[in-house]
Amino acid sequence: MEEFNVNIKGLVIGDIHFGIDESERLYEELNKLVIQDIRDNDYNYIILNGDTFDKKITLNEHAAVLAITFMSTMMEISAQKKTKVRILQGTKTHDLNQIQIFAHYSRDPKYNFDIITKVKEEE
Repeated sequence: MEEFNVNIKGLVIGDIHFGIDESERLYEELNKLVIQDIRDNDYNYIILNGDTFDKKITLNEHAAVLAITFMSTMMEISAQKKTKVRILQGTKTHDLNQIQIFAHYSRDPKYNFDIITKVKEEE
């Protein structure tokens, strides 16, 4: 019997909740902790584990700008490092399909990105 030694390193981030009253502080903390961690480590995958948003927000709200800026930064670093990024659709009371604003990353071959709405197996 052949043995396999597989090292997989991943980062799972849950319940970010852009749109909370303190979105600016949240964004600063994400940059300080998460973005720096992604820069410093070579992850095979990054998973945003649902509830990326706290409530329905409009694109001209500051929280939306912060969410888009955070995702853009994370995606650029992930593309450079060839890291898979997956976003799990959160609850209807929070994400409300708003994560679809990031769907353009899945259409660009530069990124290894997908939005997960149903559990599935992948390589």
